[in-house]
Amino acid sequence: MVYKIKYHKLGNSTFLDNLDYLEQNWSKRLISSYLDRIDKIIALIEINPEVFPKWKDNLIIRKVVIVKQITMFYEIKKETINILLFWNNYQNPNNLIELLNK
Repeated sequence: MVYKIKYHKLGNSTFLDNLDYLEQNWSKRLISSYLDRIDKIIALIEINPEVFPKWKDNLIIRKVVIVKQITMFYEIKKETINILLFWNNYQNPNNLIELLNK
């Protein structure tokens, strides 16, 4: 079964925020590589959403490191994968807990 991918509002905005930052600080080649990696990861998740580990003890939210600076969080709901957040790993982790618990 192939799952449907949906971006949560926060998932979409954090994706765009990170992309803006990368466009200012990375080369086009590195940005292209980053976007290709996201595409490959999402393709894996569509087929097997449980391929990546659960976040802490949470039974629904899972995480995948896109690059060492950015981690994507998602949840599985029936036949849908909700992309919740693209997290800059250099931020305060307490803010992450707040955002994912909303």
